[in-house]
Amino acid sequence: MSISTTELDTYLVENWDTETLVLYLREQGLKLNEKHFDILRNEEITGLSFLDMTKEDFQSYGLKGGPATLLAKEVKILKDNTKRAYSSYRTLKDFKA
Repeated sequence: MSISTTELDTYLVENWDTETLVLYLREQGLKLNEKHFDILRNEEITGLSFLDMTKEDFQSYGLKGGPATLLAKEVKILKDNTKRAYSSYRTLKDFKA
């Protein structure tokens, strides 16, 4: 199952562990590669911390300007997403299936 940004909500994202965040980012077609995901893993970036990050934060962890910009844009997309009614939330298990 793919994870669409329109299906998400910051409440759900805040509960993601690092691997779930990486899974989501892989499916967004951002042209990131394994070394970029390794940086997120190494820095233990979770959904909660991801939502507070900026381009400068990503660069301070060693990401180049291009990937840092893409990730910062994804943060903005997730933060700007309209919250859905609680009954429409999907579980973490749904995204990992």
